[in-house]
Amino acid sequence: MRWLVCSLLLPLSASAASVLLVPVDEKARVLADELIEPFGANKLTVKMAGPGSPALNCLKDPAREVCLGNIGEKAKVVAVFVVSGALKGSKGTLTLEMSSKGTVLKKDSTRVTRGKVKTQMRGPLASLLKLLPSSEPSAPVEPPKVTVTETQKEPVQAVEPAPAKVADAPKKTEPLALTPTKSADPLALTTPAPKQVKPKVAAWVMTGLAIAAAGTAATFGGLGLSNKAKLETVNEGISTLSYNEAVALQQTSNTQLTVALGTGIGAGVTGVLAGILWGVE
Repeated sequence: MRWLVCSLLLPLSASAASVLLVPVDEKARVLADELIEPFGANKLTVKMAGPGSPALNCLKDPAREVCLGNIGEKAKVVAVFVVSGALKGSKGTLTLEMSSKGTVLKKDSTRVTRGKVKTQMRGPLASLLKLLPSSEPSAPVEPPKVTVTETQKEPVQAVEPAPAKVADAPKKTEPLALTPTKSADPLALTTPAPKQVKPKVAAWVMTGLAIAAAGTAATFGGLGLSNKAKLETVNEGISTLSYNEAVALQQTSNTQLTVALGTGIGAGVTGVLAGILWGVE
């Protein structure tokens, strides 16, 4: 079973004995904190049982003294003090129940005043601590002694080393053939290498041609329509063009419109091919 003890250590020597304070509630914990200095004046180190610790559960146990005795042994303290009481206003009563090794030694109550608890408890603590059993220091353990016995030494004769035999020469060891092991990385076997994306050159070329053809068709179409509009003024009798100029303008307009029609058809075909190439590559 794990024992939980919250320790508040005083600046005493490492050889000082320890006591365990067990406040019954939070109001008593306020008074228990005031006892740290008086215990320190009596050369004792204070360990405080925290909220919810097994020491508080012992207070509800029918075998309370035995339970607190076991807690004291686990915490390695010379005595366990159950602290009860509270301050009501500026005054109150502080009760200490001192037990050691599962036996209640004494229970004492003292009237205390706020701000004077440390001074008022020096005397009652000193009288309680007189009842503590004296602890005899355990005898130091002596390290085991090591005895050395002398043995008679015999003269050692020099032995000439025997000539080395050919058979004693170190044999060459052939390296072991290691069988290839499977890669620990599953991705190295199952994941295919990413395909390199080829540039869509043909699609770009066809797209460029379609755009160029469309531009050409638009240019020649615009010029042809413009010249055709000039010819219409001849029919209305308001044009200043001569007959030969009108015939030449008519031929130019027809040529421009023919070029616009041809390049427009080419632009449409090229655009269709470009769309196909974009979808295939």
